[in-house]
Amino acid sequence: MIEGVRATIFKRKSASGMGTWSDSAVFLIKGGAVQTGTNKATATAYTTSDAGETYGGPTDVWGLALSDADVNGAGFGVALSCGIAGAGFGDTDVPQINAVTVEVFYSLPTGAKGEMMLSGAGD
Repeated sequence: MIEGVRATIFKRKSASGMGTWSDSAVFLIKGGAVQTGTNKATATAYTTSDAGETYGGPTDVWGLALSDADVNGAGFGVALSCGIAGAGFGDTDVPQINAVTVEVFYSLPTGAKGEMMLSGAGD
């Protein structure tokens, strides 16, 4: 039984311009499609240094019913969209996502707990 999903996204902005980047939406992807469960976006402003932000946790299924087939499928993941506030037209700040980890927390049929971690890094 899937009991929770925790995603950590390492993000930053490219320069310290006039705009403030922050999350617009953070959702799980299941079966290759973004799900309309609980939006985990935060208002935390992106900085010019890589910073990991954690979404969800060991008992948080993001408002979804998740099966082992869902989380083991090739179409499972996390979707992030972000937006900028206060930017001028000449602002050259861009958001950068440098790594994402996804941990799936589950219980085994015997009631014992388990954990599985997926990760990926981008350039």
